[in-house]
Order: sequence, then structure tokens, then C-alpha cells
Amino acid sequence: MRRTALISSSFLGRVLAAGHLLAGAILGAALAPGQAYADCPATYAGLSCGALAPVCAVSSTTWTCNVTAGASTAWITSDSDATTQYEAYGTHNGTAFCCTVPTGTTINHIILNGSGAADSLRFYDFTNGGGTPYNLIETSGTTLDGNIFAGAANDAVDGSQRVSANYSEILYGQDAVDTIHGGDGDVRRDRRGHHARRQR
Repeated sequence: MRRTALISSSFLGRVLAAGHLLAGAILGAALAPGQAYADCPATYAGLSCGALAPVCAVSSTTWTCNVTAGASTAWITSDSDATTQYEAYGTHNGTAFCCTVPTGTTINHIILNGSGAADSLRFYDFTNGGGTPYNLIETSGTTLDGNIFAGAANDAVDGSQRVSANYSEILYGQDAVDTIHGGDGDVRRDRRGHHARRQR
């Protein structure tokens, strides 16, 4: 696994700016609001990708998911039943959602942006699989980096268990005191020095 020690403030600014632009726009292969996607696990199957605007959108080879309003819970994992490539699901501002990337769409970067409230943001899911863990992993023949920017408040962040030279991740706690479970991914402290409870 590739490990990244630092992230620059200029890169962070570009990422967050791109995330906010994507939140309200349908770009490339972005998923339209109101359309049902049956592929997410458990109670999230068949839900739309966002009540008013898509939670997630594709631009080039980047898939960005924004749960930036209210305390939110979000998982992004590789597909649980091989129907699509990647899926994001959870609750955004009190409304459950399910977003997917169709198989065949090239994705090399995944970004999950949290809110200013206490969020749970995860690339690993042991909750909804009936005892089967789901992880974020790269698609065969590609490389993938996953990035979580948790935002303000006390957040819970979980990295993927994936061990591969073709997969890397940065889990970014940002403000307040965050609980970060790195798993086999990378755990990094907020660049402004805010503390994180780090667990493997």
C-alpha cells in the first residue's frame, strides 16, 4: 500500500472547492436525483442518489460524494454483489440515499466530504452486510486512491482493510476530536494540528 505522509493546504483547497462544485451539478456520468438504485445493501437498496441533488457525481476519473449538511452517515465500498463498480449509501441530512458507479466507468479517485456536524464516514462496512464485510478496493487493472475529509465536529472515520500496491487512502479528520480507525489504510492528522484518536 502506498502511504502519503502529508497533504498540502493548496491541494486540500482544490479538493474541497471541487467537491462543492460537484454537489449541485450533474457532471459526466453523475447519477440523477430521484432515480432508484437497487444495488446498495440492506435498507438502502432502491433509494435515490439524493432528494434534491445527487449526493455523488463523477467528473473524469473522480467520484465525489458530499454529505455536507447535518450530521451524516456514509459508507463508500466496492460493490457488494458485482452489479456495479462502487456504491455509496447512508443518511445525508436525515434522508437515506444510495448512489452507484456503473461497471465499466474508470474511477481512480474517490473523495468523501463530511459536514460541519458529527459524521460517520467509512470505506469499510461491517454493519449492513449480514456479517460479510464490505471494503473499498480498486477495480482489477486500475489504481485507486480514497480520501475522506471529515470536516468540523467530532467525527468517526474508518479506512478500508484493503492491502494492495494499487490502493491508497488518506483519512483526514480536520477540526475537533475525531476517532479514526485506519485499518490497513493511512491515518493522517489534520494539518492545523487538531487531535485525532488513532486506532488500528
